[in-house]
Amino acid sequence: MAKPYSFILIDDDPISNQLTEIQIKRVFPDAKITCFSDPREAIYKIEHSYIDYPENTTIFLDINMPYSGWRVLEAFEKHPAVIHEWFIIYILTSSSDEGDELKAKRFPLVKECLQKPVTKQDLLDIFG
Repeated sequence: MAKPYSFILIDDDPISNQLTEIQIKRVFPDAKITCFSDPREAIYKIEHSYIDYPENTTIFLDINMPYSGWRVLEAFEKHPAVIHEWFIIYILTSSSDEGDELKAKRFPLVKECLQKPVTKQDLLDIFG
């Protein structure tokens, strides 16, 4: 776990981003973390500056936003395959709707759905 991982947090709630960032820093103190509260800005940045991130950058994407996480995933799927190879996407949701998890499985780029807030144990389970 000494490897300094790279993360992109996409959530319209800055407090949720901050809580996720705190948990990441507890497990990976040297992690590079970029937060976006505007999903469209995140899409643009990823498309135009993906090379600035190390390969296997983890994206934690909130689903329930005015510009929904589903729309972010649809936009992401339109990016060239080379960009897809750079990122690993985890859905974050505060919803207990099983439909979200089923819908997420339709997106091959999504690794897993996680309940908000992300915990230290979630991170250990993913990267342990």
